[in-house]
Amino acid sequence: MKFRTNFVSNSSSASFIIIGNIIAIKNITKEMIKEGKIYAYGTDMSLSSGEDFFKMTLRMWNLFWKNGGRLNFWKVDKLVYESGKVSKNDIPDDTFTLMQINIDNAKTTNLTTFKERYMNET
Repeated sequence: MKFRTNFVSNSSSASFIIIGNIIAIKNITKEMIKEGKIYAYGTDMSLSSGEDFFKMTLRMWNLFWKNGGRLNFWKVDKLVYESGKVSKNDIPDDTFTLMQINIDNAKTTNLTTFKERYMNET
Protein backbone atom coordinates (compact mmCIF):
# COMPACT_ATOMS: atom_id res chain seq x y z
CA MET A 1 0.00 0.00 0.00
CA LYS A 2 1.29 3.45 -0.89
CA PHE A 3 0.75 6.46 1.35
CA ARG A 4 0.71 10.01 0.08
CA THR A 5 2.63 12.32 2.40
CA ASN A 6 2.23 15.57 0.51
CA PHE A 7 0.14 17.23 -2.20
CA VAL A 8 0.10 16.01 -5.77
CA SER A 9 -0.48 18.50 -8.53
CA ASN A 10 0.18 19.10 -12.17
CA SER A 11 -0.56 21.92 -14.56
CA SER A 12 -4.17 20.85 -15.09
CA SER A 13 -5.14 20.20 -11.48
CA ALA A 14 -4.83 21.47 -7.93
CA SER A 15 -4.76 19.59 -4.62
CA PHE A 16 -6.14 20.74 -1.32
CA ILE A 17 -7.65 19.49 1.90
CA ILE A 18 -11.20 20.37 2.93
CA ILE A 19 -12.06 20.73 6.61
CA GLY A 20 -15.82 20.72 7.00
CA ASN A 21 -18.87 18.52 6.59
CA ILE A 22 -21.09 17.21 3.88
CA ILE A 23 -24.36 19.09 4.28
CA ALA A 24 -27.88 18.15 3.27
CA ILE A 25 -29.58 20.50 0.84
CA LYS A 26 -32.39 21.15 3.33
CA ASN A 27 -29.86 22.50 5.87
CA ILE A 28 -28.23 25.06 3.57
CA THR A 29 -29.19 28.67 4.17
CA LYS A 30 -28.66 31.72 2.00
CA GLU A 31 -26.60 33.20 4.84
CA MET A 32 -24.14 30.28 4.60
CA ILE A 33 -23.82 30.90 0.86
CA LYS A 34 -23.33 34.65 1.36
CA GLU A 35 -20.59 33.88 3.93
CA GLY A 36 -18.82 31.71 1.34
CA LYS A 37 -19.15 28.52 3.39
CA ILE A 38 -21.04 26.35 0.89
CA TYR A 39 -19.12 24.51 -1.82
CA ALA A 40 -20.44 22.12 -4.43
CA TYR A 41 -18.77 18.87 -5.38
CA GLY A 42 -19.64 17.38 -8.73
CA THR A 43 -18.31 15.14 -11.42
CA ASP A 44 -18.03 16.11 -15.05
CA MET A 45 -16.16 13.87 -17.43
CA SER A 46 -15.26 16.83 -19.65
CA LEU A 47 -12.73 17.76 -16.94
CA SER A 48 -9.38 15.98 -17.03
CA SER A 49 -9.77 14.75 -13.43
CA GLY A 50 -13.53 14.37 -13.68
CA GLU A 51 -13.90 16.21 -10.35
CA ASP A 52 -15.11 19.73 -9.69
CA PHE A 53 -15.24 21.59 -6.36
CA PHE A 54 -16.34 25.21 -6.25
CA LYS A 55 -17.86 27.90 -4.05
CA MET A 56 -21.61 28.31 -4.61
CA THR A 57 -22.96 31.75 -5.40
CA LEU A 58 -26.52 32.86 -4.66
CA ARG A 59 -27.33 32.86 -8.39
CA MET A 60 -26.09 29.27 -8.71
CA TRP A 61 -28.00 28.24 -5.59
CA ASN A 62 -31.27 29.81 -6.77
CA LEU A 63 -30.95 28.06 -10.12
CA PHE A 64 -30.14 24.75 -8.46
CA TRP A 65 -33.03 25.12 -5.97
CA LYS A 66 -35.50 25.88 -8.77
CA ASN A 67 -34.37 23.23 -11.29
CA GLY A 68 -32.48 20.56 -9.38
CA GLY A 69 -29.13 19.24 -10.47
CA ARG A 70 -26.35 16.74 -9.93
CA LEU A 71 -24.29 18.00 -6.99
CA ASN A 72 -23.29 17.25 -3.42
CA PHE A 73 -22.60 20.06 -0.97
CA TRP A 74 -20.02 20.79 1.71
CA LYS A 75 -20.11 23.35 4.50
CA VAL A 76 -16.44 24.32 4.53
CA ASP A 77 -14.64 25.57 7.62
CA LYS A 78 -11.24 25.81 5.92
CA LEU A 79 -9.55 24.93 2.65
CA VAL A 80 -5.87 24.11 2.92
CA TYR A 81 -3.98 24.64 -0.33
CA GLU A 82 -0.60 23.23 -1.23
CA SER A 83 1.33 25.96 0.56
CA GLY A 84 -1.07 26.24 3.51
CA LYS A 85 -0.87 25.03 7.06
CA VAL A 86 -3.48 23.81 9.53
CA SER A 87 -3.47 24.66 13.21
CA LYS A 88 -5.68 23.30 15.97
CA ASN A 89 -7.62 26.60 15.81
CA ASP A 90 -8.74 25.68 12.27
CA ILE A 91 -10.44 22.53 13.49
CA PRO A 92 -14.06 23.03 14.62
CA ASP A 93 -15.12 21.82 18.06
CA ASP A 94 -17.88 19.67 16.63
CA THR A 95 -17.66 16.71 14.28
CA PHE A 96 -15.88 17.38 10.99
CA THR A 97 -14.62 15.54 7.94
CA LEU A 98 -11.25 15.84 6.25
CA MET A 99 -11.12 15.20 2.53
CA GLN A 100 -8.17 15.52 0.20
CA ILE A 101 -9.22 16.28 -3.34
CA ASN A 102 -7.40 16.77 -6.61
CA ILE A 103 -9.55 18.89 -8.92
CA ASP A 104 -9.25 20.15 -12.44
CA ASN A 105 -8.05 23.74 -12.84
CA ALA A 106 -10.95 24.21 -15.27
CA LYS A 107 -13.34 24.12 -12.31
CA THR A 108 -16.70 25.81 -12.45
CA THR A 109 -16.31 29.57 -11.95
CA ASN A 110 -19.37 31.11 -13.57
CA LEU A 111 -23.11 30.65 -14.05
CA THR A 112 -22.86 29.59 -17.69
CA THR A 113 -20.47 26.72 -16.95
CA PHE A 114 -22.55 25.80 -13.90
CA LYS A 115 -25.68 25.46 -16.06
CA GLU A 116 -23.88 23.40 -18.72
CA ARG A 117 -22.34 20.95 -16.26
CA TYR A 118 -24.89 20.49 -13.51
CA MET A 119 -28.41 21.56 -14.35
CA ASN A 120 -30.97 18.93 -15.24
CA GLU A 121 -32.02 19.21 -18.85
CA THR A 122 -35.60 20.38 -19.26
